[in-house]
Amino acid sequence: MMNNDIKEVLRLIIKEELSPINENIKNIEKKIDGITEQVAENSENITKIKSNQETISNVINQMASLQKQQDETINILARRSIDQEAELRKIK
Repeated sequence: MMNNDIKEVLRLIIKEELSPINENIKNIEKKIDGITEQVAENSENITKIKSNQETISNVINQMASLQKQQDETINILARRSIDQEAELRKIK
C-alpha cells in the first residue's frame, strides 16, 4: 500500500510539474497554426500579385505596340503634310 501511495504522489508531482510545459506546448501549437494560416494566405496573395503583374505587363506591351503604330502614323502624316506644303508652294 505504501508503494502505491508513493507512486500516486510521484504521479501528482510529475503531473503538476508538466502542466506548465504542456500549457506552453499548447500555446506554441496555436502560434504555429496561426503562422501556417498566414503562410497559406501569403501564398495565395503572391499568386494573385503574380497574375496581376502578368496582366499589367501584357497591357504595357500592348500600349507600347499601339504607341509605335501611332508614331509611325504620325510620321507618315507629317511627311504627307510636308509634301503637300511643297506642292502648294509649287502651285503658288
